[in-house]
Amino acid sequence: MTPEEAQSFKPFLSRIPLFKDLSAADLGKVAAMMKPLSLPRGAVLFQQSDSPDAFYVITSGHVQLRTERAGRTHVLGYRARGDTVGETALLSGEPRAFSAVLDTTCEFLVLAKADFATALAESPALLLQLSRALSPRLSQEARLGRGKRPTPRLLALVAALSEDDRAGFAAMLAQALAEQSGRRVILVDLDPRAGRAAKALGLPGKALCEEDLHGRDLRDPKVLGEILEVHPCGLGVLSVTPASLSGRLYRSLFLLFNLLRDNSDFVLLALRDAKGDVERAALAEADLWVLAGSDARKDDFLRLRGELAAFTPAPARTLEVWLGASAPSELVFSQGRDWTRIPWTPDAPASRASRAGVEGLARRFARLRVGVA
Repeated sequence: MTPEEAQSFKPFLSRIPLFKDLSAADLGKVAAMMKPLSLPRGAVLFQQSDSPDAFYVITSGHVQLRTERAGRTHVLGYRARGDTVGETALLSGEPRAFSAVLDTTCEFLVLAKADFATALAESPALLLQLSRALSPRLSQEARLGRGKRPTPRLLALVAALSEDDRAGFAAMLAQALAEQSGRRVILVDLDPRAGRAAKALGLPGKALCEEDLHGRDLRDPKVLGEILEVHPCGLGVLSVTPASLSGRLYRSLFLLFNLLRDNSDFVLLALRDAKGDVERAALAEADLWVLAGSDARKDDFLRLRGELAAFTPAPARTLEVWLGASAPSELVFSQGRDWTRIPWTPDAPASRASRAGVEGLARRFARLRVGVA
């Protein structure tokens, strides 16, 4: 984000509780002082006990709030687009009560401590509004307890399968996840031959090109209505080739992933491999990796397993899925690997056993349990 882009965020700031009742003049002063900041997933925004030097408005991404007590980490909660982080310590002058760690690649608007003081000195009305807005936040944060990590929402499927099986399995899994969970699901067919998964679902499968996305505000949820194909079950499908995202759009990839994440409950990224820059960026943002293989592509499966194990930054949690009548010894006798098998035949979409296996996998992702009547 450039300083010029930061100035364009005044309408966005006006909708944030902290700023929504400020006059246009006061809001303009604050916006003019804010500086853009982008940080990668895993970065530490600030540490518990740090002296406050700024506060942050999240324009894209998710931030985890955590504390350290007796050598253990306790998750307090999460903040996302439109939330503010760190303002209570800046106003009170007390050390940071918690650490803020990026759960995704994020963008922020930052107001430094000195600029904050200047804004208050020039506008007493700003101090009154901030005090009103922050009083409930101070009480809320005082009551924060231990949080739980949310269900993984961005899933990266890397499939060592034939063209037809790769598209069919991704389509079947995404549809099952939408139908079994009853939640909002988006399938991103990020393949050189993007569109095949959508066609397996009976959709047109039009693959977007760079020009279809370039110039769009990838922070605006309205964009999704223009780029997604929607299945009758409610599943949204985005078909786009890695090449379309590797040029001018590459620096905005995390904005696209955050847009998808913020406007759905699950995003399934269907990748052919882990070699390209776009594919590696997708893997870096994913909460869970799913590596699928079959007897016909066993060598490719083992190659991909090795590539993922050597991934930098550190590999995400991985589930290995074998499609076939029986699993190979590399899975059956592997130590410390999480894996499952799904019966799979050339007519898998019509196979009751295949569908049952995929639906079971979808329930596992959604952390659903099937009761016994």
